[in-house]
Amino acid sequence: MTIIDRSPALLTRAAQACEDISDLPNRARRRVWPLDWLRPNGSNLTSMLRVLDAAISQNRPYVEFMTHSSELMPGGSPYFPTAESIEKLYQDLNELFSQAAKHFCGSTLTEFHDRVLVSSCSDS
Repeated sequence: MTIIDRSPALLTRAAQACEDISDLPNRARRRVWPLDWLRPNGSNLTSMLRVLDAAISQNRPYVEFMTHSSELMPGGSPYFPTAESIEKLYQDLNELFSQAAKHFCGSTLTEFHDRVLVSSCSDS
């Protein structure tokens, strides 16, 4: 799944330099600048849209969305315990997919592979 790190690059490098000593700098950095995941949790539509915006600005050829099928029904996940939470999820997904469709097209991994392979072969 697509995950975007929004923390400043200098801070990321400093935290990574300290990894051998302690994971504390990375944990502190994650508290201030959490990762944005392309995975719904019921309250992160803005974060998922930020992932799309970042991927588009970075000219990424794809984004990968993730959810479990059990999360699409009430009570199938602690994130979505009620019918109302599922309806909000569907509204969020509708908005997310509407925005994603402006820049990306849905495909299986095989279809994406074939499209990239054909594209790179035709560029030669």
